Amino acid sequence: MISVTATQRAALREHVKLSTLCKFKLSSTWYYITNSDVAIVYSGNTYAPSYLLDVDDIEISSTPSVEDSDIVIDGNDSIFTGLFLSENWMNQPLQIIQLYNDKNGDLIRAEIAYDGLLSEVSMSTNGSYEITVTVSSIWKDFEKIAGIKTNSASQNIHYPNDTGQEHVAAATKATPWGKEGNGKSNIGVRNIQTSKFNPPDEP
Repeated sequence: MISVTATQRAALREHVKLSTLCKFKLSSTWYYITNSDVAIVYSGNTYAPSYLLDVDDIEISSTPSVEDSDIVIDGNDSIFTGLFLSENWMNQPLQIIQLYNDKNGDLIRAEIAYDGLLSEVSMSTNGSYEITVTVSSIWKDFEKIAGIKTNSASQNIHYPNDTGQEHVAAATKATPWGKEGNGKSNIGVRNIQTSKFNPPDEP
């Protein structure tokens, strides 16, 4: 339950302007954008106007949620397009803040609507340039299954110098293993005949 003061409750009954702020980190730098048509200064930071195009509906609840949310950013001037292509964004923090201002522009209340980590990025050039970033709840890590995936990036986390996953695509034929095969193998050099393994006789 969200608590508000009597003064805030009275102000919220009047005309209220709602602004959405978004701050996120790429590599070691924080960036600040808003859906407002004018720059907004909040908590000592200036949020650039009109870059935040859309935010998924966010439901505030008292229980941990693992749902993803999509944030759409204007990419027409290529500033953020270049940043997402060149900077480290995976698992970087992103926060959505909603501001409630009265008819005079005075701040009634600020609420953190979403706090999560960047998990996916996609870019659209269909008519206009848009960057869609998927933000996952910080609770989503608790659902992850530990282990190594069958790709080079995952393999190199534990075995930095291993390149085995890069050569998997070349193994186009089935290789007999643990059972009687046709005596042929395509590993290493093609069309080389190898004899079937025979275990040595026991003494």
